[in-house]
Amino acid sequence: MRILLVTPVVPCPANTGGRQRTNLIHRALCELAEVDTFVIAGEPDISDEHREILSSDFNVVSFCPPQQTSEIGWPRHLRWIHPPTVNRVVNVLMPDRQFTLPQPKVKAAVDAIFSRRSYDVVVARYLSAAVATGLLGRDRLAVDVDDLPTATISSRLAAGGDPPVRQWYLRRVRSRLAEIERHQLNRCGHVWVAKEADAASVGNPSCSVLRNIPFTEPGQPEAWDMELPGHSQSHILLTVGMLNYAPNVAGIDGFLKHAWPSIFKTVPSAEYRIVGSRLAAETKTRWERYPGVTVVGFAADLQAEYRQAAASVCPIPWGGGTNIKVAESLAYGRPAIVSAPAHRGWERIFPESKCVFVAREPVDFVHHCVELLRNPKRRQQMGTEGRLAARQWVSYDAFRKAVAAGVHAALESPRP
Repeated sequence: MRILLVTPVVPCPANTGGRQRTNLIHRALCELAEVDTFVIAGEPDISDEHREILSSDFNVVSFCPPQQTSEIGWPRHLRWIHPPTVNRVVNVLMPDRQFTLPQPKVKAAVDAIFSRRSYDVVVARYLSAAVATGLLGRDRLAVDVDDLPTATISSRLAAGGDPPVRQWYLRRVRSRLAEIERHQLNRCGHVWVAKEADAASVGNPSCSVLRNIPFTEPGQPEAWDMELPGHSQSHILLTVGMLNYAPNVAGIDGFLKHAWPSIFKTVPSAEYRIVGSRLAAETKTRWERYPGVTVVGFAADLQAEYRQAAASVCPIPWGGGTNIKVAESLAYGRPAIVSAPAHRGWERIFPESKCVFVAREPVDFVHHCVELLRNPKRRQQMGTEGRLAARQWVSYDAFRKAVAAGVHAALESPRP
């Protein structure tokens, strides 16, 4: 059997949640068949060093940069005015184009691959990749949705804070996208989503949950098998995430403004460490103005950060999918204080007050953070419960089995 993996998110270096999920899916697919990879990205997104690794370790057979919607069809004749502005206007006035148009250059690159060899199944990371390549409805196709775009928009609208015009636009896009999304998902042989709530909203009967799991390199022990004893004297709160991702930035900004000053005043020995890739210099400067805050940026040894932490904080105000950093923290035995959006998808696995504290208001973050900083016994209990739950529900073994079941379901689907 031969599989083509189509992805706009590279599997290497595995330094973001999206890249880690691509890496894990590729690893699971390689246990089933020979796998070729087509990457919808190009320079300057991929360095020469990483391009070589992708070609040798992930059998990338072709790279192709994505096209903007204003580069397709008649809008391309207007791009001479100002390409970013024209693209923005086209997306606002005709949002359907973002979700329905194959990208000619990307489609041509995939057609060239198919002219050289055939595939039993195509696996696409995100519905947008299946659309861009023109593969939707053409071959036996399994799509990893991960984040349903409609769910992400709904979460942002529920959070509020956007200007009225922006809210009107988001509601308009969601209304159109819901219909498009439903139709497109029904044309797939199988659909993976990250949480049960999304599975319930997908009309395709061949749909399963493929949970985000803590990432480890092949051959390395999973997080809950590592020796990482709790630090009873620690007063460190830790946030881990991609630091140019809008929900992460907004969440940390809100936590620092509305909760951290009270936490630091109550527990003067407290330290808030912010760890993650893609940190802008101006963002680092803004966050470091708060006393007791250490902005680490990229950390080569993430285990060391968890080892010294008392608990983690995930304060995102909106977003889709599931937040892998919640599961990662618990897998390392560190309880998490999370916003309600960050807890979505983990409610059954990591129950509130048993493994995590859920903060629905800034004052809740203050109360829960102070509680765990002052009560080592409580955080040890919650960390232990979380680690047991992570071992049961978010292992690589469970992940690879879900991938295998989805591929077999796609194989059994009627060929279009």
